[in-house]
Amino acid sequence: MCPQIEFDIPYRELAFEGAPAKTSVWLMPTVNALVSLVELPYFVCSLEDIELVYFERVSQAIKNFDMAIVYKDFNKPVHRISSIPSSYLETLKNWLDSVD
Repeated sequence: MCPQIEFDIPYRELAFEGAPAKTSVWLMPTVNALVSLVELPYFVCSLEDIELVYFERVSQAIKNFDMAIVYKDFNKPVHRISSIPSSYLETLKNWLDSVD
């Protein structure tokens, strides 16, 4: 018997640019995760694993900000997504609020 596979469609209108590794990629929120599956290295962060998201370097004088993801498993290191354009700040806050 094959396991049931479920697909999660990304919200393209909520996509934003950021650097979860060394290079900047397009990240797309989905119902259950934050993903970047177009370029290597792939990035997948399940929302159920996240305890807290913290925005760093948010200022009107700076064009970019960073997002720090704190996992529920405190033994995992904090993951930073850097160089997110400030124009995506409100969109990200609204999306994160909507998924608790």
